[in-house]
Amino acid sequence: LDASISLQLNRDRMARRIREFYEEIGALSRPDTSDGIDRHRLFSSVVAFGRGINEVSRPSLVGVNAIDAMTRVPVDTSGVENTMSAVDNVLNHYRYKTKRKERLMIVLLTDESGDDVEKLEYTIANCREAKAVVHVLGPTAVMGMQKGLQRWKSDQRGGAEYFLTVDRGPESAVPQRIFLPYWHEADVPLKLVKMQSVTALPWYGSAYRERVLSGFGPYSLTRLALQTGGTYTLYDDGVSDQYDVEKLRRYMPRYRSEGEVRVSVQDSLLRSFVVQSADLTMREKEQFAAPRTLFMGKRSPINPMQFTTMYLTPSAFRSQFGRLVKRERSKSEDALKSLDTLLSESKTHNWRALLEGEKSERWRAAFSLARGRSLAAMARYHEYIAACDSAGEHIQTDTNMLIFMPSYHMNTSPGVALAEQARQVLNECVSQHRDTPWAELANWELQKEFGIEIQARSVPKPTPRIGVPRMPMTRSGGGSGMSVPSL
Repeated sequence: LDASISLQLNRDRMARRIREFYEEIGALSRPDTSDGIDRHRLFSSVVAFGRGINEVSRPSLVGVNAIDAMTRVPVDTSGVENTMSAVDNVLNHYRYKTKRKERLMIVLLTDESGDDVEKLEYTIANCREAKAVVHVLGPTAVMGMQKGLQRWKSDQRGGAEYFLTVDRGPESAVPQRIFLPYWHEADVPLKLVKMQSVTALPWYGSAYRERVLSGFGPYSLTRLALQTGGTYTLYDDGVSDQYDVEKLRRYMPRYRSEGEVRVSVQDSLLRSFVVQSADLTMREKEQFAAPRTLFMGKRSPINPMQFTTMYLTPSAFRSQFGRLVKRERSKSEDALKSLDTLLSESKTHNWRALLEGEKSERWRAAFSLARGRSLAAMARYHEYIAACDSAGEHIQTDTNMLIFMPSYHMNTSPGVALAEQARQVLNECVSQHRDTPWAELANWELQKEFGIEIQARSVPKPTPRIGVPRMPMTRSGGGSGMSVPSL
């Protein structure tokens, strides 16, 4: 059992569910006769893991002992889940150290993919040598991403709920989802988003859609189960309300080793582009972060969808704006060049023929999404750079705030051409892969227009509130004033 804070509720739920299993096989209490013992001989022990492991309950024929132990697992506050090491240690302890000869079945309950997934193949080999089967009850992986959001309830502020970042993916051996933000929603630097209010975020998360679930378990845990003869059970499905679950079966990833998958994609221009685009955008995520669209003001790291204005005198605004817009323009040029190089070197201009030659629904969907979003981002960068160049024309003597808003009107011919190509590919992704996460991700890109409209505003100087005490400032918890746990 994962001993982290975040899994406390599910450990209790599992204890209640497993009681039904023990009752069904007659192993809830010690059998009255030797015949019962011979018939069942099911020993159960409970081991908790986090940074290390802890045997909470030694092997016992009495199922109630295991149920009781599951409800009193000591919480590991380290925030580390060494899942593979935990399995290895269980094998070593029960198979070799105590020299137990029974068939060994490990049932693993966790809500994260783990912090030591690099040991996956080593752990699989150990399980096979020990003839141990691993069944996993685990989370639904976030779509194409390592990081996801886990709900956490604070003991402060009336028990308000927040999302904290945890490892919940990806669902495939190699990244297959391009990692680009959706513009005009958040320009908070990634490193500042430590916690987000549950009530402030829509079901899909924020600009990176980090709550979009794949419908499959994390690759490492699923491969561990399948390669040892076990099963993977999603205990927090969460996708049936959004997608066609039966249809998703056609999009199941292959659970070969990462090395085998990377070798296999080299023979396909389509698959190579999917992996290269995912690798590049995840590796250079700071470069491809959405450029600033709010001058001047700030967005809340708890709720990036909202912003507060920041009063500056018009002269101070002009000074700061000139410096910031120059920096954002330069970053946008670099990002545009990188995407242009990616597309030109991929040799995927004949994309329709590549799609027709690909048999896998999953790879076709991933390619359409990656190519469409790459083209869309390039179109937006062209328009953004043009907006940076013309922004000075919108600044009046009293202007102290500019906002770059999405617009149907476009100002560059490259932007127009790229936007049209992007629409073609993304619309095909939506129509061909309806009721799947890929279609949803493509549709979100199409919801915002590709052009940019500049809105100039004059924010009045705030009136001093005489006699009203100011709230004390705090730097803890990302500005939240709370102690945030490691899940």
